[in-house]
Amino acid sequence: MVLSPLYAIIDVQLCDARGIDPRVLVDALLGGGARLLQLRDKTASTAARLALAEDLVSRAHAAGAQLIVNDRADVARLSGADGVHVGQDDLTVAGARATAGADAIVGVSTHDEAQVDAALLTDATYIAVGPIYGTVTKDTG
Repeated sequence: MVLSPLYAIIDVQLCDARGIDPRVLVDALLGGGARLLQLRDKTASTAARLALAEDLVSRAHAAGAQLIVNDRADVARLSGADGVHVGQDDLTVAGARATAGADAIVGVSTHDEAQVDAALLTDATYIAVGPIYGTVTKDTG
């Protein structure tokens, strides 16, 4: 499977803090050529997350793009998303694939060499590495 080299992450909490509607951001990203998007929402209820995911999946697919849901394989599957991205403290890659579907894109975050080595032993579609530089958007230890 070949994925788009540009992977845009829509962080709902960052959007909210800046007064940006995530739907408007997605439309702008799609208009600018992004074809692989991730919905990251750490605080919404399952119902709200599912509703937003369904809307963004529709927008992405209309533009020929793929949308991945962060953390929630169940929301990915129910919304029709193309896959799920899991972190080190989330479902395993195998668990995410079992929930999201055999053909789902499954990505996994890694933060050090040991985690990369472990991720390479899974059937993850892609491995995210980072952060490379310090970040104020998430606690990475």
